[in-house]
Amino acid sequence: MIDTAGTITNAASMLHKEGAHSVIACTSHAVFSPPAIERLSSGVFQEVIVTNSIPVEEHNQVRRGEGRTGKQSSWSLGI
Repeated sequence: MIDTAGTITNAASMLHKEGAHSVIACTSHAVFSPPAIERLSSGVFQEVIVTNSIPVEEHNQVRRGEGRTGKQSSWSLGI
């Protein structure tokens, strides 16, 4: 589950500091409470993969912007 994305963003930042070239975040439950979208869109993730166990509204999608490479993919659970 990703709620505010603080823990997973801090972990991704540490992986980059240790030499990781890319980090992909995956979660079964995309709660995305503020400030999750800002953190997930910050550029530390190459991709964010979520399932459709919780519907993700359009305003809660990971955004691409200047200097940001991330994208969001949604995997169906057959719900």
